[in-house]
Amino acid sequence: MSAALSSARRRRAGPEAVIPGPVVRQTTPQPSFPGSQSQQAQSSMGVGLTLPQVIALVDKRLNSLESYVQTQTQNEIAQPNQSDIDARLTPIIEEYNARFDIIADELASLKDTIMKLQTYTMEVNKTLMGERIRILSEPEEPTSLEKALQELNNL
Repeated sequence: MSAALSSARRRRAGPEAVIPGPVVRQTTPQPSFPGSQSQQAQSSMGVGLTLPQVIALVDKRLNSLESYVQTQTQNEIAQPNQSDIDARLTPIIEEYNARFDIIADELASLKDTIMKLQTYTMEVNKTLMGERIRILSEPEEPTSLEKALQELNNL
């Protein structure tokens, strides 16, 4: 915002005392390459450049572009093709599948063990409940004191 205000003030102030030269401005967005950020900052500021400066700037940009394209080409050459990748990944995938099968078998075994434990626990609970019902349903036997009182009453 302040850059826009300062440029508007300069336009209103009139021509500057500097001798105008060719102005390099970018009207379309350019792709960013390594090392070209300071150049873009200079060109976006709208500073007038002399002809040797413009030539040096274009030369510098061309050199950075050529080095960028060269590094990209080298990176593409260094990357292996798909068949090499598949050949290296096949043993790893087979090992993962084997591990997955082992884990699945262990989980199934664990599930069976838990089901057997649950069945055993339910059978024990059923037996205990049956014993409790049997004990509670039996008539209580009179104690020796109650037997003695009954005999006295019968006489």
